[in-house]
Amino acid sequence: MLTKQSTSLLKSADKLSPDFFYFTSNSLLYRAILENAHLIKKTSIGNFLTNLKTEKIVKHLHELNEVLSLIEHAPLSDVIYEYSSIIIDNYIKRLLLISGDSLFLISCSKQPVKQNNITSIVNQLTKAYEILEEKDTQTLATILANLLVHLDKTKKISINSSVLSGFTELDSITQGFQKSDLIILAGRPSMGKTAFAINVARHIINQEKSFVILFSLEMSIEQLLRRILAQECHLNGQRIQSGQLSDNEWQYVIQKSKTLADLNLYIDDSAKISADIIKTKVKFFKLQGKNIELIIIDYLQLLQDSRQSDNRSQELSLITRSLKILAKDLNLPILVLSQLNRNLETRSDKRPLLSDLRESGCISKFSRIHMPLFNLTQILLNLHRKHIEVTSFDEQRLNSFTTSKANISQTGKKPIYVIMTQSGKYIKLTNNHKLLTTHGWKRCDEIDSNNMLGIQINIIKEKKSVLNSFSSLFLIFEHLNKINIINWQAVFDLNCQSLYNFIANNFILHNSIEQDADLVIMLYRESYYTQETLERDLTEIIIAKHRNGPTGTFQLKFDAHIANFSNA
Repeated sequence: MLTKQSTSLLKSADKLSPDFFYFTSNSLLYRAILENAHLIKKTSIGNFLTNLKTEKIVKHLHELNEVLSLIEHAPLSDVIYEYSSIIIDNYIKRLLLISGDSLFLISCSKQPVKQNNITSIVNQLTKAYEILEEKDTQTLATILANLLVHLDKTKKISINSSVLSGFTELDSITQGFQKSDLIILAGRPSMGKTAFAINVARHIINQEKSFVILFSLEMSIEQLLRRILAQECHLNGQRIQSGQLSDNEWQYVIQKSKTLADLNLYIDDSAKISADIIKTKVKFFKLQGKNIELIIIDYLQLLQDSRQSDNRSQELSLITRSLKILAKDLNLPILVLSQLNRNLETRSDKRPLLSDLRESGCISKFSRIHMPLFNLTQILLNLHRKHIEVTSFDEQRLNSFTTSKANISQTGKKPIYVIMTQSGKYIKLTNNHKLLTTHGWKRCDEIDSNNMLGIQINIIKEKKSVLNSFSSLFLIFEHLNKINIINWQAVFDLNCQSLYNFIANNFILHNSIEQDADLVIMLYRESYYTQETLERDLTEIIIAKHRNGPTGTFQLKFDAHIANFSNA
């Protein structure tokens, strides 16, 4: 098994997890084999056992005798697939037994049934269902063949795999919402985020005849239904709520209500909800055979994370990351509504920027940015170009720095803090900007004497063949000396497009909570801020970030009486 036809093992490894084994000894040994799989072709039994001993796994396997016994009774490589299937089948049966026992205990209990009791059982069943799904590793040839077939179909049937919003210009720019995309729809209050999302949901369930699931953390089901009725009937929502309608209008509302009752829209207004709960509920619908096209979440800042954190900024980052993983796992687009921070209200130009969505803050105009293309640093104020290359830290490849593209934007004047290390290095930034510390990414206002700050003190420019990276033995951590607020100052934001961090004054700075979003759409209505605006019914739609295509702006008409968007 270790030395012959190792590809059979590697193929099975794609489906077989160490957690599937019942006996701990078998699980540990299989885990060790996977960790040494890249050495299988050139290893011997002796070397493998030596590696086990070095990694201190042997003591959990009752020393070498049990290991040798397992190896002696190992199957031939040509029957690995059959043995793997037996292990997987037994694991699924154990999951079903656990679910059955749980159902029995809940049914016999005198306590009232709670949602979390059912959720844990659904999780077990969902896990079993996922394992049974056919997910074989594909060769490059197979992937390319499938890609060519997909491109050919796309050429013939326009946008066949995406979810259209119903807004012509948005669909033209984005080619529709793509499967596994995380889409953030952002704006200040009263810009119409919920109305926009309802418009999209109505288009999908009316035109595509597919299912949409809307998780509403802000509005109740009744409030949402009144909005949907107002859009469908073209009647003012307040008039519907107050009952100030003529007999004909009431008959029309009743008629439309019957039509809406048959539409494939599910609304969940649970007060406390997380990405894990959303995953469970959506997979439950998929198990019922529902053809779900889109998930809508209203809104991001009210979501909770199962991993409790005292740092709300960090928690939001964890949530957006969880939602992106969820979108990829479900192979569905997820549209998440999000509030913009209040910083834009202090600017003369209220048009939103990406920095208004992020919680990262901004840095002083006098910060020195490392420019890898020229191997020098320049003061941010002197960088008049909007698009530059910066040096970024690659967390996945420890002690490695690489180049990254960034966009520069000025974000007004804000209170500035200075952070200084014991060696005298300093950086000036806003209180909510995150820096790399020995305890991970920390906001400026959360750093204390227990944290050491990541400092990149030099670069040896040794070009490598992979990712144009730089060798760096010069990432060190220095103790904090002081943090003081100094003044109000013009500040800038850097929007990095790949690693989402950059080097300024030798400090490693993070830059966004929207890093995991594939598409960021922002709403801006000039008439909300300026009474003299002539075209009061127009809303500007800003595609601020598009990972797989162009950005841009266009306008939609907004009818404030019925909270409805339409193509301009």
